[in-house]
Amino acid sequence: YSTVALVLSSFGFARLILTLPSGYLYGRTSRKRLLTIGIALLATGAAIAGLSHSFAEFIVSQIIMGAGFSICLMTIMISLSTSATVKNRGSVLGMNAFSRTAASVVAPTIAGFIAVAFNWRYTFLFYAIVMLFFLALVFTTTGKDRKIVSKDNGSKYRPSPAIISVFFAIFI
Repeated sequence: YSTVALVLSSFGFARLILTLPSGYLYGRTSRKRLLTIGIALLATGAAIAGLSHSFAEFIVSQIIMGAGFSICLMTIMISLSTSATVKNRGSVLGMNAFSRTAASVVAPTIAGFIAVAFNWRYTFLFYAIVMLFFLALVFTTTGKDRKIVSKDNGSKYRPSPAIISVFFAIFI
């Protein structure tokens, strides 16, 4: 039980530590850069987990993944909140909540099939490959964030459509 608690705590602790700095950095750098860093950390951490040869390496991988997840989560939440208008904010945030809930059902199912068919390590390696795909998608298909002016909220920043699509996929 203590081993499982340590694994979960290391991921959660990294998320906790980086939540406030991620929110702060959101206003200081581009959303594309933050999302790129977050996804790269997720991919790196997952690859380390899949290739780890010791419990210490596995714990380090969970810390790296927690850091990446925190950066991605804050970027997603703030971007969706600031890009939504008063009229569609509920729908936008509801879609985000739906994708996170769906991912909490779909991801363990996929991971279970991979672990049974191959080995538990392959679940992390599969996740690393998926994150590399999304990293390439964000890196190659998105431009700079666009500034828009909405009638109801004043000046807003809106991420490109490709970044928004990755926001929903990142939770899986």
